[in-house]
Amino acid sequence: MKKFFATILTLCFFSVSSITARGEELSTTVSIADSIRNGEEISTEISLDGDYTCFNNFVKLVKEYALEYSARNQRVTIAISSLDQHEKIRFQLFRNSDGTYKELIDTIDNRVDFVQIIGIMPNSVLKTAKEAFEADAKKAVVDYILPLEANAEELTNYLDTNNIPIYWNIEENELGIGTVEVAIGKYEIRQGDTLSEIAELYDTTVLKLMEDNHNIKDPDLIYAGDFLVIK
Repeated sequence: MKKFFATILTLCFFSVSSITARGEELSTTVSIADSIRNGEEISTEISLDGDYTCFNNFVKLVKEYALEYSARNQRVTIAISSLDQHEKIRFQLFRNSDGTYKELIDTIDNRVDFVQIIGIMPNSVLKTAKEAFEADAKKAVVDYILPLEANAEELTNYLDTNNIPIYWNIEENELGIGTVEVAIGKYEIRQGDTLSEIAELYDTTVLKLMEDNHNIKDPDLIYAGDFLVIK
C-alpha cells in the first residue's frame, strides 16, 4: 500500500518561496526559498507535539505560498506526509528530474500514514476535475493525478479491490489558478459521524482505527474536520 502513495506524487509541481512551519515545540521555521534558489532538495520532519490540527494548518500554508509564488515558475515536487499515527509531519521538496519519481517512491516507508499532494491547475481544468472526482474519485485519481510512467492498471485494480477512502479537495482562486489536493487512505470526519460507523464503512474495527490514529483518545468523542488514516 505504501508504494501506491508515491504513484500520485510526481505531478505536484508548483512554485514556493518560503514556508514557516511549527516544528519541535511547534516553533521551528523551515525556509524553502534557499533550497529552491540553490537547487537543493529538502526533507524535514516536524513534531506535532500532540497538536494534530497542525497538519491541516501546514497544508493551508503551503497552498497559500504555492498560489502566491506560482508566477515564478520554479518547478519542484512537494509531498506532505503524516507519520507515526499523526505524531509527525514529513515535508519534502524535490527538484524535478528524470529520477524524481524513483526518489519519491524510495521515501515511502512504514512510518507513513498517508501522503497528501497539492497540485496547481488553471480554474478551467479544476472545474472539469471537480466533476470527475464527484462522479468517481478512484477513476479521477488515475485520470488526473497519476504520472504517465506509473502503472495505471495496477493502481486501478488496487483501488477497486481495497476499500479505502480517497480524500480530495479542489479550490478555485481569483488569480485564475487553484489547488487540487489528494490523499489515498485519508478520511475527513464529517458532522454526525461516529467511529463505529466509519469502521463499518471501511471494513475495519474501532480498535484498529484507534491504534492507527493517536489523535483519537476516546472512541465516543470525535470532531468534524479532523482526519483519520484508514489502512
